[in-house]
Amino acid sequence: MNIRSIFGFLPPRLLYSQEELPVKDVPLSGKAVVVIQKVGQEGPEPAVTCGEFVKTGGKLFDSRGRLLAFSPVTGTIDEIYDLRCIDREFTAISIAIAEADIWDENSGRIDGYETMDTGSLMATLRDAGYDLALPAGGKADAVILNCLESDLMISINAAVLAGRADSIRRGLKLLKGIASADAVIIAASPALRERAEAIAREGGERVAEVDMVKPVYPAGMNEILPRVLQRKGVRRPLVVSPVAVDSMVTYLEKGFPALDKIITLIDGNNQRVNMRVRLGTPISHVLREGNVRISDGDKLILGGTMRGITAFHAEFPVTADIDAIMIQSRRSVVSMGDTPCKGCGRCVSVCPNGLQPHLLGRYAEFFLFERCRDYDIDYCIECGMCAYVCPSRRALVQYIGLAKKELAKKEGEAAHAVE
Repeated sequence: MNIRSIFGFLPPRLLYSQEELPVKDVPLSGKAVVVIQKVGQEGPEPAVTCGEFVKTGGKLFDSRGRLLAFSPVTGTIDEIYDLRCIDREFTAISIAIAEADIWDENSGRIDGYETMDTGSLMATLRDAGYDLALPAGGKADAVILNCLESDLMISINAAVLAGRADSIRRGLKLLKGIASADAVIIAASPALRERAEAIAREGGERVAEVDMVKPVYPAGMNEILPRVLQRKGVRRPLVVSPVAVDSMVTYLEKGFPALDKIITLIDGNNQRVNMRVRLGTPISHVLREGNVRISDGDKLILGGTMRGITAFHAEFPVTADIDAIMIQSRRSVVSMGDTPCKGCGRCVSVCPNGLQPHLLGRYAEFFLFERCRDYDIDYCIECGMCAYVCPSRRALVQYIGLAKKELAKKEGEAAHAVE
């Protein structure tokens, strides 16, 4: 729900969804696609080949023996190709799915993970793709379970908390030890109080505090959440989502991460349903199962209304970082362009980090990327609030994102030159 100030003096209040949606199970399609993001100019070289048979939960390695991904299905690899989505490039492995799952016999519980020293456990998780964002020095003053949604119109966390409570509780206790944290905090909206309290207690023992947070965007972003907690003084948090904690525990206990994902499917009329989908399922299959069609002029968006990205085709697969699939109807698409900034200051008034998005956008528009450093571009979290209130409909988030990418590219080239 979006609430705008009547007089225009106050910033808009964009409310996270508080509705618990039913979950529909999506059957497997004829194929699954595993995508591995490329870094730099060279992509990973999978050690698997076309015609090779893979099992559910099986590990996919590169030519150097490094783990790239886990197979979400059982079947035969029928194609390996390059795939692009927006500004990211991937190596894609297409798998023709067999009639039934055959679980990989080489995948199993990580023996003794409960008693591993922190360094060994961190290395084990890192090798499997779990790179915990610990503060500098490796110690956090609190582990925060972020139960607010990643964006507006998404409603997946209630189902995850209800169905995976025991796994999440075990994960929080484990993370508290890894981070040497003094406390575990479950940050949730009032609608999820009961779910949060159920996880916070184990028998007669309280394993976490429950902190109620107003469901106002962008409070749910990891960079903002510690500031809006009722508990003050959290300066060095480790913030994790319920989905990430459950996937991590699943990997440690089974040898492969969670292979199913709950996503919110939003049609062009803003009707929503939650879908439980196997990772690697083509988005086109999810749309068919949800009876959602894309018409000419509609946009296919991966994510929610504020931070989602437009996809150019529906054959991209569902990945672990996709929380929603949304169709934005042609009639609701807002055109953005290069209309000059009016200097009204609205973007400055709503920026949660107190930046000056109008200046960042101007410098990026004219390729003066280095000047963006003078205005703390690295502190921009790309929440989209500036673009939401801009009366000129300037593409501020896209401009800022471009500047960040160009600055990172320049830094990478400089580091490569030094080597």
